[in-house]
Amino acid sequence: MYIVNAQNQITSIFSPAWAKDANGDTASTSYIVDGNQLTQHIDFDEHSVFPIVADPNWGRITKCVGALAWLVASTAFGVVKITKIKRYMQALGGIREAAILMVTCSTNEERLQHGGQALLNLAAEISGISGVAEHCL
Repeated sequence: MYIVNAQNQITSIFSPAWAKDANGDTASTSYIVDGNQLTQHIDFDEHSVFPIVADPNWGRITKCVGALAWLVASTAFGVVKITKIKRYMQALGGIREAAILMVTCSTNEERLQHGGQALLNLAAEISGISGVAEHCL
């Protein structure tokens, strides 16, 4: 699912909805779109064990994806810098995967462990860019 702005540029990307209960069992879930509001609906029953977790980082990941997409599409930065950033994101599996890693890894040790040198390099390239740093680091 994509959300676009008035210029028809993608600002957010949502993966399929998911939810798991405290035992790790999958709970049936889906998104409901009503106007400009997105709600995740979770079906649970007497076998569900609370708490039920439904992608606790999606809001932050969405903002990070938007910031990274703006950065890549922007002409405000040099071609060499944008080329490096694109290469690092591609090595990490794409813009959403890079955003997930940026949001969930808070130290250089975690970045190296989960995303390797590409994630460390990406963090170094974007750390001085305020919009991306605000939403991703």
